[in-house]
Amino acid sequence: MSMAVRLVDCGIPNFELKKKRYELQESNEEILVPEELTSKKKKKYAYKEDLEGQLALYKKILQKIPTTPGKLMLISGTDSNIKILEILTSDYALREDFRTSKKKVDEVELDRFNWLMFKLKKCDHHSIRFVLAFEV
Repeated sequence: MSMAVRLVDCGIPNFELKKKRYELQESNEEILVPEELTSKKKKKYAYKEDLEGQLALYKKILQKIPTTPGKLMLISGTDSNIKILEILTSDYALREDFRTSKKKVDEVELDRFNWLMFKLKKCDHHSIRFVLAFEV
């Protein structure tokens, strides 16, 4: 007989790629005509990966994972098209077991942070949600 599982969103933030906006610097090679000197130049911006922000988000996620035994599900996709990435069961402490476990990718062992980054960048997941699962 199989047990039904109830998923509970316990306030753990989603793991998503963090981007940082930065101003593009004008190159010195640009030659300005006199009219352009007086007109206000429009600043240009671009986005790049924010590794510090990414690590801060990961630490925030770790803090929210309970230190009790239980099941943690990592899911991706929309509500109508959910993909289960992993179900982690811990008889001790979910946070510790999640933090210390390693995942293999192409014969290389990755820590949790790098595995999550791999999932976002290489596997085209836009966001990874963390939910607790309780048997009912």
